[in-house]
Amino acid sequence: MSFEPGDIVEFNNWNTGSFRALGLLVEIRDNPSDVEQISSWRADGKPIPAGWPRKIADVLHGDCIKTCWYHHLRTHQERVVT
Repeated sequence: MSFEPGDIVEFNNWNTGSFRALGLLVEIRDNPSDVEQISSWRADGKPIPAGWPRKIADVLHGDCIKTCWYHHLRTHQERVVT
């Protein structure tokens, strides 16, 4: 699944009772601590695990930015009750 900044997404938000929240995707970036770890591994000649650096997402929810793992994002689907 591919997302771009500006998409409406569902994400894990531990501050809500339902754990899932709706927000506007602002940015997708490398996890800063992974970038630091990779630099250390390269300096030591160690292999870098597949999928690193892991991606994180900044999501605008209400009036603040929440950060979550990119792989936890889900497409928002309207739920219609009939």
